[in-house]
Amino acid sequence: MRIGVFSDDAAGPAAALLIAHGLASAGAAVEVAAEPTALPLSRRGAGPRVSHVDTIRTGALLDAMRAAEEQGRDLVLALPIDGLRDGQVRVALDAVVTVGRDHPASARAMSAARFDAWASDGPDAGGEAPRPAPPWFLPCSHQVNLWTQASLAASGPVPLPFATRLLPFMAPRLGQADIPVLVGEALPPAILRTAVLVASLAIAVAADPHARRIEAATLAALMAARELERERRTSDRLLALSAEFERLEGAGMPGRSTRTPSLPPARRRPEAHANPRMARTPRAAVLRSRRQGNDAG
Repeated sequence: MRIGVFSDDAAGPAAALLIAHGLASAGAAVEVAAEPTALPLSRRGAGPRVSHVDTIRTGALLDAMRAAEEQGRDLVLALPIDGLRDGQVRVALDAVVTVGRDHPASARAMSAARFDAWASDGPDAGGEAPRPAPPWFLPCSHQVNLWTQASLAASGPVPLPFATRLLPFMAPRLGQADIPVLVGEALPPAILRTAVLVASLAIAVAADPHARRIEAATLAALMAARELERERRTSDRLLALSAEFERLEGAGMPGRSTRTPSLPPARRRPEAHANPRMARTPRAAVLRSRRQGNDAG
């Protein structure tokens, strides 16, 4: 899997590391590639590997993606927001995320994920060229106003012209001060739980980059779909991350078992969430899925 995290500030490398830790928590080999000035090289260990790449050279980025694929690694690239204009890079990415910690970087990150920002993207006249993956905006916990703008614009049956592809989660207030912790081999359980959630959303985006929105029902459907090989790979990864989330939550609560569960976290009462609506919807999504299964039977 190849994920690009685009940003004008340190939230980009921090979010890239967060996603990488989430993917690695379920056993994936993961590499984070960024400018030398953005991230220090990581020490050899169990955590994600950090490498350096020239983020403004298309050839260097494509070479990094090919090398990661040959080595069987997931690759998370931390790139400048202006890099979104590079169609060759975006078409090679499975998922594209934008993020910004402070204004105006946060506003640019949200604007870049608007539906109409990339309306001209599309296949050539013959319909054979793949479309570049559109960006999805990841808001931080202090950006409630941006969250509200993005979610309301895309919530109706006919999205408003400035509607935004929005990841349904508010990440911590990521910045330069978080990078030393995130470069480490092991994260505190609370941060790792957040990493698992964001990584799960990145996998959902990769499954359908051109979707208009992601909801709890989207994740439930992706975990249940296992007819095609690609669907099974996505399902396996999401189920593994769900099990890891359950394990981490159990480890942080006295008296709870820390064994690996057989059910994803959507099948139990979720923890308090930065967005109350999303905290309630997983259980509802599973109940709807269960009723549909009963009706089909």
